[in-house]
This record gives sequence, C-alpha cells and structure tokens, in this order.
Amino acid sequence: MDLPALRKPRVILAGESWVSGGTHIKGSDVFTQPRYEEGGIELVNGLEAAGIEVSRIPAHLVARDFPASVAALNEFDVVVLSDVGADSFELTDDCLAGRRSVSRLRVLAEWVSQGGALLMVGGYMSFAGMQGRARFGSSPLAEVLPVIMSDYDDRVERPDGVEPKVVQSTHPAVTDLPAAWPYVLGYNKVRAKPDATTIVAVEDDPLIVVGSHGSGRVGAFTTDCAPHWASLDFLEWPPFADVFVQLLTWLAGERSTTP
Repeated sequence: MDLPALRKPRVILAGESWVSGGTHIKGSDVFTQPRYEEGGIELVNGLEAAGIEVSRIPAHLVARDFPASVAALNEFDVVVLSDVGADSFELTDDCLAGRRSVSRLRVLAEWVSQGGALLMVGGYMSFAGMQGRARFGSSPLAEVLPVIMSDYDDRVERPDGVEPKVVQSTHPAVTDLPAAWPYVLGYNKVRAKPDATTIVAVEDDPLIVVGSHGSGRVGAFTTDCAPHWASLDFLEWPPFADVFVQLLTWLAGERSTTP
C-alpha cells in the first residue's frame, strides 16, 4: 500500500531478535554453536516498501540504545515493541551496578502522554509473556496500553489455527481490509480496557485494540509478526503489510511527517 505524501510516519522497532544455541554431540566430541537471529523481516520489508522509515533496536541493545528522553523519542512518530520484555528496558548497566539510571519505560509513557504513539506486538516476551516474564502488566506501560494484562503466562497456543475477523470495519486502521484473515497459531490473551476499541478479534479475544493515553494513541496487536504465531499463510497474505501500514499510520495521527 502506498501512503499519501504526508502520511509517512517514522517508526522505531525494539525487539524481534534473539540468540539461540545448539549442543552437538558427535561420538565423544561435544560442542555448542550459538546463533543470532532476527524476526519481523516481512514486517520491516512491507513497511519500507510503503515508504515508512523503520529504525531497529535488537533486544540485546535495548537497555543501551532505546531512547532515554522524550526529546530523543520525538525523532520518531511511532514506537513498536515486539517480543522484548520490560526488564530489557529497565535493567541498565548502571542499575545493575547499583547506581541510579533512567527508566526508559517511564520516559516512553510520558512521551505517549504528550502525543506520541505506541504499538505492542505479541510474542513470548510481550504483554505478560511466557511464564509472566515479560512483566508489562506491572510496568509503567500498564496504564498506557489499551489492554489489561495478566501477571501470569498469557499465551494461547492454537496449533490448529484460529482465524482473526474484523469486528469494527469502519475504523480507519482497517478500512478496506478484508473482514476475514488467514489463521494465526497463537496470541497473548488480554482484555480491552473499557475506553478502548477492539477492531479485530480471534473468537472471544481481542487481536487488535486501539485507544488513547493523554494526548497520544496506543495499540495492541496480540499475535506475532513472525513465526510461529504468525503463520506462513498470514505472512504471505497480500494485505499483511497493509495491516501494519494502516495501523501505524492511524496511530501516528498528526505526528506523521512530511517528506
């Protein structure tokens, strides 16, 4: 989807990276092999093809490189957090050494209240996350996001697949998108806040929820933007990028920048 000339928000994407390792046993010899990986490639490619500028901060650099002031965040229009827990923002080197440090999540909350835009995308380290370890429900973003999060494992695994459906087709974030979407294989279970709007649902649970905080706009996209929850059918669906282009454009609102 091509955006009008004045609707090209600048996006910062934090997370969607990890380091994994394997142990190889070959007879009497054993060795380990680490591997750095990044997800969300289809998302980033789709946004950039639509003219949206995306800056990435991998999960292991969030505590160092995520903007630590409202002024720094003002360089962007929308912040997207995906699969990176609250501790990755708060446990800086200074904090771990016993010194005062900036709370990046409190700064982010203040930025949104002043007119910034925030989207959280689902995953094992989003919302409450696996074993509750993402911990956003007890973070400064609990009051900011448009959903009520649990303090325990909120994952819903659907290996049989579940189809999202648009339930508020008149909302600008989903205008002209199909009513039925390809299946997803899981999501984070949350509840929409009373003053928020669920625009896409999976059965009785919200998939996309939008709302406001102070002068800013906020959104929750409770499934992933990469496998495994984002099925291959979903990632290869022609309107996949349009879903995020329209959502981020709406979230940016008047913050969208001129070329």
